[in-house]
Amino acid sequence: MSNHMKKISLLLGGLLVLAGAKSVHASNIPAGLAWVTNAHNTISITSYTGPGPAVSIPSAINNMTVTTIESEAFLDNVDITSVTIPSTITEIQDNAFDGCGSLTGATIPSSVTTLGIGVFRLCSHMTAITVDAANPNYTSQNGVLFNKSMTTLIEYPESVFVATAYTIPNGVTTVDAQAFWGCSHLLTVVCPASVTSLGDTAFIGCNAITSITFMGNAPKPGSEVFLGDTATTAYYYSGAKGWGTSFAGIPTVKLTITLPSGAVEVTLTPAGAISAGAKWQADHGANETSGMTVSGLSVGNHVVTFTTIPNWTTPASQTVAVANGQTNRIIGVYTFDGKGNPMVAITAPKPNQVVSNPAVTLTGTATDIAALNGIQVRLDSGVWTSARQNAGSWSNWFYSTVVAGGTHTFSVYATDTTGSVSKTNSVSFKYIPSSTLTVATNGLGSVNPVENGRLLAIGANYTLTAMPKLNWIFSSWVATGGASFVSNNPVLHFKMAENLELTANFVTNVFRAAQGTYNGLFEPLNQQRAQSNSGAFTLTVASAGMFSGKLTIGTSTTPLTGKFNPAGAATVVTSRHGLNTLTTSLQLNFADQSVRGTVTDGSFDASVWGDKEVFSASHPAANFDGHFTMFIGGSGSANTGPPGLSHGTVTVSPAGAVTFMGSLADGTSVSQMSFVSKDGHWPMYVPLYNGKGSILCSNIFAGKNGFFAVSGSWINETNASRTAVDRAGFTNDSVLLQGRAYAPTNGASSSTELSFSDGGLSGQFNIPVNITANDMVTMAAAAPKADKLFMTINKTTGNITGSFANPSNPKQIISFTGVELQNPFAFVGYFLNSNIAGVFIDAP
Repeated sequence: MSNHMKKISLLLGGLLVLAGAKSVHASNIPAGLAWVTNAHNTISITSYTGPGPAVSIPSAINNMTVTTIESEAFLDNVDITSVTIPSTITEIQDNAFDGCGSLTGATIPSSVTTLGIGVFRLCSHMTAITVDAANPNYTSQNGVLFNKSMTTLIEYPESVFVATAYTIPNGVTTVDAQAFWGCSHLLTVVCPASVTSLGDTAFIGCNAITSITFMGNAPKPGSEVFLGDTATTAYYYSGAKGWGTSFAGIPTVKLTITLPSGAVEVTLTPAGAISAGAKWQADHGANETSGMTVSGLSVGNHVVTFTTIPNWTTPASQTVAVANGQTNRIIGVYTFDGKGNPMVAITAPKPNQVVSNPAVTLTGTATDIAALNGIQVRLDSGVWTSARQNAGSWSNWFYSTVVAGGTHTFSVYATDTTGSVSKTNSVSFKYIPSSTLTVATNGLGSVNPVENGRLLAIGANYTLTAMPKLNWIFSSWVATGGASFVSNNPVLHFKMAENLELTANFVTNVFRAAQGTYNGLFEPLNQQRAQSNSGAFTLTVASAGMFSGKLTIGTSTTPLTGKFNPAGAATVVTSRHGLNTLTTSLQLNFADQSVRGTVTDGSFDASVWGDKEVFSASHPAANFDGHFTMFIGGSGSANTGPPGLSHGTVTVSPAGAVTFMGSLADGTSVSQMSFVSKDGHWPMYVPLYNGKGSILCSNIFAGKNGFFAVSGSWINETNASRTAVDRAGFTNDSVLLQGRAYAPTNGASSSTELSFSDGGLSGQFNIPVNITANDMVTMAAAAPKADKLFMTINKTTGNITGSFANPSNPKQIISFTGVELQNPFAFVGYFLNSNIAGVFIDAP
């Protein structure tokens, strides 16, 4: 190894010193904890086999942030009774603490954005799952884990209540997979009408449950919802469909059917008692019966659906609703005068009136019922039908298909005992089916216009706008009842459906603390960085989650505009002229004041990472500000870059602004304005060569001592200029960068030796020099005067300029540039000789 290469190795060794400045000592890591390193230097906890009773998961290991607890990481560890989860954790995967039978409680920090299923499954002593109130995605109520909007019940701890009954809060629409797994102490559960789906194995192992009451139609079930619940008796109302094999293994199912006169309970057994087409009849009082026909619902090996068909007489004050598009009955109750006139008045919906029951009622005065011989009635152009006499009055059932929006005509005439025929009276109406809209709010906000409780036309289009109160933001619209959907747009355009219920959800404005500017980098994880698949980004987040910014790839920029949802997620799709569309997915980490995500154009997938600018005049970067000199290690191969040492100066202001100015070893001048994050990260991206190259480095400051690159690369695609140093281009995927604090101090006089090599020289040669106390550099007496060395140091910045004579051609004067490094002292830089790069170094 040449002397100058040895000196470069010594310089780069300083990276290890800086890198170790923020390492976590092994004594802070619990014994038995295992982990893996992810991309971009984050840590995932993979297992813990150590002792209890209390375990504290570290927030960082070897200077890398712990962000993930992987699936089954603490599986069946019965020694631990409590666990502390740090605020750096963003993901806890499926069954992470499965079987930790002695664990009594845990708090999910606000930083967690992703929770798997069954995280605390079979924790038999778990009394409560607690969620930090600032968490934007999750919450807990009485120890039960929900999503933030309380629409999904995620997990019910085994010992959360001493009581043996639990009623799911109204508004919950989904019971998640494994939510009640192994809750053997529960005897009864009540599901409100809002619950529309049950996850796989939601109640598996709840072997003490005797009843699960569904207050509405049966929710859509996953597989094996009640597996092993041999004592379960399930209740639900009419209209329930689609249970599949969810009741397999349950000996008895009781069905509560709602009829006009009340409810009737039917007990079914799957032991051959149910067959398709079977009927149950229930007596509901005078003149009322109901038929229920079997088809469709799975109970054990049998398929059953109950459809109620009303068939009863009514007093004059009652009407019966007619469903749109179905053949049903319109009931008319009427009397006649002694002259045989069939009616005094006909009451029906007004034209285009929005109604819920399109019934027709006939009324009159009966002065001589006996004189009446017969009555003929019809609806629309149907067949005339004879009415019947019943207990002194005349009545009849009328059958017709009532079409929404269609015009309908009800007609009637009468005959008397003498054969006289009355005039035909009729009334026309247009039926617009309707239903009452229910509008609710969750959180602080209002809805405009106020439509709650109004009768609206089914199938018609309407618009509602959700308006949050101060310091609150809109989260989502959730529709239940006659329609089921979720919308993240505060302006909701919807089509009215029967029994529709809309809830506008508002949450605390999490973006007040997230406001500010974020800067970072993006590059692919699983393929080589190229000029077209990497770059930098900047993003400014406003108070309500709106953001604007840009992606920079070389000399081109792509705008980023959009709005984060309350969970801090957003996706932006932007088109590019002549190039593939970019899709950028972003996720804010509110606790860590960072943003992560992905960028793809279909041909590459790049990871995004960046941090918020937190420093200012009132909150100075006291741990990082100062002046630094830096260098980038040279390459020994033409394919990976020039051999000289690129160099520069870096200034970090008290407000955290980073100013970089330097010179690359191929003669290219570079500069960048950036910032340093609260953790000392400096995202460095410098476009080069008119967009055909760049330097990308993720740097980290080790306090005021200096900084180093945790990853970096330098790309030069091609440079056709005849004066270019590397016309064929190169890619250096392992850039080694180091910076050290610099201060213009006077020291003792010293002597050293400057080394020059490569760059077309015939070989390495050295020039002995003397350095005065005020950094003046002169050739030592032993140096040949033919070397013609000239060198100056800018004491303010640490920059070096100079020149020397080519030993092979003393008339040729070659210029060099560099910087002075301190602690320890060194001179580093490069020179160019006929467009060939060479190394200038001194490292005593």
